[in-house]
Amino acid sequence: DYSVLIYPNPANTSFILQYQLSNADNVSYEIIDITGRKIISSETEKQSIGLHQVAVQTTGFTNGMYYVKMKIGNQT
Repeated sequence: DYSVLIYPNPANTSFILQYQLSNADNVSYEIIDITGRKIISSETEKQSIGLHQVAVQTTGFTNGMYYVKMKIGNQT
């Protein structure tokens, strides 16, 4: 089981991607615009059980809607 929280929404200059891992696992994420273009792509990293937070800077983003795609283990 995993839980994911993104705040603030909407974001001005940055947002926090917070997630809880119940097992140690490989984690990666992508920020994608509404046209499907990858804006940010993280490296896959083995992470421990527990709460994790990533601050994502959005100052270079144009106004609009974005999607966060996370991969935890084999789940997207």
